[in-house]
Amino acid sequence: MRSGAPEDVVEIYEARIPLEAEAAACAALRRTDLDLARLHHQHDLIRDADDEKIVRAANFRFHEMLWQAGRNATITELLVKLTARLRIYDSGPPSPFGGGCAACRA
Repeated sequence: MRSGAPEDVVEIYEARIPLEAEAAACAALRRTDLDLARLHHQHDLIRDADDEKIVRAANFRFHEMLWQAGRNATITELLVKLTARLRIYDSGPPSPFGGGCAACRA
């Protein structure tokens, strides 16, 4: 059972980071033009949003779209589970999604 300690969050990210990288690599190889257009649109929503709640939702959706564009159900399933685990450590405003990604706002 997890204790809720910062070390738990670090462990989750240590597992999530390489999976995210592999999902992105798969997406780069397997994405369709429609996938790419959707990712660009979602990135624009993140960049242009003023409301933190909108940013968080759009950021989660961007990552989800990226995972789907990679066409690897196992990676997607693992990332969804890890993202769900992170929700319990979120100290920000309540959200049904995973944590925000500051890099996605660039």
